[in-house]
Amino acid sequence: MKHSYYVYSYRDEEDEVVYIGHGCKGRAWNCGYMRGDTLERQEWKEMQIEKGLLPCDWVEIEKRNLTKQEALSLEKKLIKELEPVLNRLNNPAYSRSMVTPEELQRWVNLRKAGLSYKDISETSEFTTMTIWRALNDN
Repeated sequence: MKHSYYVYSYRDEEDEVVYIGHGCKGRAWNCGYMRGDTLERQEWKEMQIEKGLLPCDWVEIEKRNLTKQEALSLEKKLIKELEPVLNRLNNPAYSRSMVTPEELQRWVNLRKAGLSYKDISETSEFTTMTIWRALNDN
């Protein structure tokens, strides 16, 4: 089992955690659009760069040398505990992106019909990972 994953956070100038993610290689420091990025997260990163900051100023590695499953579990736990503003699904304060019961049921129906998480995300404003988490009770 590869232990090449890590869990990372983005922190604002007051050291408040605004995002929790997991990845490997250079994912945490990527400033361009990444698969799974939300518009809000991309705009936040661009605002940091406009302030003269670099990813090394806002990225903190929470834990490293994890398997993918360990990273997903820790990411889920930290999102639930911290409710970062840029994590959509588990942040009740982020009302623009709350998954409604109707939307969730639509996703369930689409999965039952054989659509992939990626295909479902293309019919929605939510990312593939958000849909996966919602349908897997994460």
